Amino acid sequence: KVVLFYPTQDVSVGGRGREMDASFSVSLGAMRPLLKKLDMMLGPHGCKLTKGVNDRCQLLKDELEEIATYLEDLLKVEDPPLAAKCWMKEAHELSYDILDCIDNFVPPDQSLGYKFDHNMTHVKIPKRLKWQKQIEYAAPDVSGHVISKTIRVDVTCAPKRLKWYQQIVEKVSEFRIYAQEVVRRYDRYQVHCCSTSVASRFSAIGPMMPMPPPPCEKTCSGLVIDGRMSKFINSQLANDENRQLRVVSIHGSGCLGKTMLAKVLYNKLGRQFHCRAFIRVSKKPDMKRLFCDMLSQIQRKHPQASEDASDELHITTENIRNYLHAKRYLIVVDDLWDTSAWDFINQLLPKCIKGSRIITTTQIEDVALACCCDDPEQVFEMKPLDDDHSRKLFFGRIFGSESDCPEEFKQVSSQIVEICGGLPLATISIASLLANQPSVSMELFTHIHDSFISLLSSNLTSERTTQVLNLSYNSLPYYLKTCLLHLSMYPEGSIIFKHDLVRQWMAEGFLAASEGKNMEEVAGLYFDELVDRRFIQ
Repeated sequence: KVVLFYPTQDVSVGGRGREMDASFSVSLGAMRPLLKKLDMMLGPHGCKLTKGVNDRCQLLKDELEEIATYLEDLLKVEDPPLAAKCWMKEAHELSYDILDCIDNFVPPDQSLGYKFDHNMTHVKIPKRLKWQKQIEYAAPDVSGHVISKTIRVDVTCAPKRLKWYQQIVEKVSEFRIYAQEVVRRYDRYQVHCCSTSVASRFSAIGPMMPMPPPPCEKTCSGLVIDGRMSKFINSQLANDENRQLRVVSIHGSGCLGKTMLAKVLYNKLGRQFHCRAFIRVSKKPDMKRLFCDMLSQIQRKHPQASEDASDELHITTENIRNYLHAKRYLIVVDDLWDTSAWDFINQLLPKCIKGSRIITTTQIEDVALACCCDDPEQVFEMKPLDDDHSRKLFFGRIFGSESDCPEEFKQVSSQIVEICGGLPLATISIASLLANQPSVSMELFTHIHDSFISLLSSNLTSERTTQVLNLSYNSLPYYLKTCLLHLSMYPEGSIIFKHDLVRQWMAEGFLAASEGKNMEEVAGLYFDELVDRRFIQ
């Protein structure tokens, strides 16, 4: 099972997340992974620290947990003031600095090969020796011995271990000062005075609640493929009598559901072909990655990496051409922005007479016509959903059908549908947001209506969809925001395997403990909720 992630805007996390942007600043940063790592260090199987160092680290952890609590509270604020954003950035930077420091300080048992051996050279240590305390740093295993007696210490290793402990003490003390200052600034900036928005109530219930299932493929197909589209499919795609390679293009402005429609067609028609692939081009395509994705999909396995990286693109394209030769294939090329990318892809695909089909999607009319050899009959023009289909999509997601909607919700629901302007993504996003609540209330419906009423005068589809997605994003619990933002490390249009993704979330410490469930099960629940909320597909 794979997930296709298409970010709606550029999000940069840059390494450890040093380049803070608006979207990333509302997450917990590295705080959760940091607290998890400190737990491991201080646990029975962690680093063997002296009691003094261990106590200092525990105090630092307590202070960081207090900061994490404040951050979680701020995540419930839909539009925090500038002072709060500045404080959050300071807290994030501190968490990254500490996490980097921990990663640099590898336990001495591993980096120095330290092992305490009672057969080492004898060294007499007087009871009142000035550096008795330092010996506790250098050899904690002997700290319980009577120091006046002769003990065996690896004197060659002790200075290195002593230096390591001294550095740890200095760093922990330094970070404790910074952490205490961050806590003081929380009060000084009066960050605690930020009021939470009504939108925060959407995330009051955690992801463990059972959720209504998203619309099934058949429902989506029935909504999108109306009579006009059915006629186009039958004449241009499903006609088996025409064995020539045929290219059709889906054209329309952003957020009208071109990709959704292409996926419906991909799944609906896919079994008629020997092999198929769904690739996304985007504005600045990485052709090497794109063709590797195509090859892995048509072969249903990962292609072997070439030893010569300079020839990898050539080898990949030749493998695609050879594999598709004499086969009936279906290729979907999503989000084309210029004819040059199409020309590169088109010359790669064999023109054999096997009834193969290529579907492209684009916002640019000239590109759509170029894909279809300037034949307007092979271009399908996407239009907003009509009122009937919009209502079916909205009410079906929340209540099952419009007839099952309580009477008191019908008027405000109809107004919300009107605000969505027939945009499938906006409609399903708001409906999914409401459907994921344990119970619906007039307060939440009214809040959504009042938040978007100004959009009725806007004809910009992108503005409407952006506002809807902002509300949906702000309603996420902090742990889902962190998992979602983690996806921004991948290039646009990447194919991400679910199994790999949830294991990355586990390794990064993004997951909260849940009674009766292991971490992999919790990660799976997070993934499923992001799918239900329509953030990933």
